[in-house]
Amino acid sequence: MAGLPQGEAGLATALERSEARVKALLTQQEAFAYGISHDLRAPLRVIDAYATMLGRQSGERLDQDGRDQLARIRDAAARMAALFESLLDYSRAERSEMSSAPVDIGLLVELALSELQEAEPARRVRASVGPGLVAMGDERLLRLLVGQLVRNAWRFSGDTVVLEVSGVRDGSVLRVAMRDEGSGFDMRYADRIF
Repeated sequence: MAGLPQGEAGLATALERSEARVKALLTQQEAFAYGISHDLRAPLRVIDAYATMLGRQSGERLDQDGRDQLARIRDAAARMAALFESLLDYSRAERSEMSSAPVDIGLLVELALSELQEAEPARRVRASVGPGLVAMGDERLLRLLVGQLVRNAWRFSGDTVVLEVSGVRDGSVLRVAMRDEGSGFDMRYADRIF
């Protein structure tokens, strides 16, 4: 680098090497996440396919306990497939440039709920989403965050999912609160969870 003193040229070279290394590590991380997701989804699809086939061919011969266990296998396979998809989403989110735009948090909550309700139509939902929950942020990342919070409420609730989403504007900041009636957690472990 012409014109730079030796020390600055050395720093610039070290910075370029560090940036190249970080980029290579991020590429490896994405490839690793994709590889794990792809390699583990294949046997998971086989498990689900065999469970489906067993239900169709022998379901009437199973007692209620056997049918329940078969349903649990299929539910667990669906949850694991969703986890793999989340792994890929998080991997992609880390590599993408963040952009800031108005994002309707209420709409993201409703979309997440409708996806879950479509997968489990028997679950009852009582949701209250406050009006005007528009925040500035990266829509992709906020969708991941809101989706995870809604899935947690869904997963740890009983037969009826109760979810209340509200917000208070504090200057240019929107403070969003999500409350559910799920099983919760022991506050003694809050530092480990968060």
